[in-house]
Amino acid sequence: MMGLLLALASRAPAQEDAPLINREYPIKAGYLYQIAKYTNWPDSAFANRDASLVIGVIGNNPFGERLDEIARRKRVGRRPIQIRYLRPMDDPTTCHILFVGRSVRPDARAAAIKAVRGRPVLLVGETTDFIRQGGTLSFFVSKNKVRFDLSQEQAQRQGVKFKSPLLDLRARWQKAGIVTRSER
Repeated sequence: MMGLLLALASRAPAQEDAPLINREYPIKAGYLYQIAKYTNWPDSAFANRDASLVIGVIGNNPFGERLDEIARRKRVGRRPIQIRYLRPMDDPTTCHILFVGRSVRPDARAAAIKAVRGRPVLLVGETTDFIRQGGTLSFFVSKNKVRFDLSQEQAQRQGVKFKSPLLDLRARWQKAGIVTRSER
């Protein structure tokens, strides 16, 4: 399992100016799945033991079909995965993971963060100040590789807990001198 996280971490996305073929979002989609596997939600976050884990994408869908493919083929533990594409005015509290992409306007991003505050929703973004705004995890590109920063404190406020492989990967990046956004 840790090997898959490390394999994803070592893949490099295409240059930002690449016209059509870009690996950034397929890698981020894979990360969302892996992050779900290494996150614990309280039992109260699910209707029952077999309820789906819901990944919501607010705003434009940068993943193409990749998240839907993952949902069709994979599970998180015994739970099937359901993908929901939300408009900024939709209720994000029905999600376990909410991806707020860079295409979401700042006011809509702030509204989504506020809507799930204190609820067991893992807020994942990709803007520079996402964690400072109240997000739990933020993707960024360093040395041409997709990485992420996370806030254990924010996760605790949201009622979710990260398992050690996720924290160990972040610690390896820090030891290797990869500067995360929260350290800049």
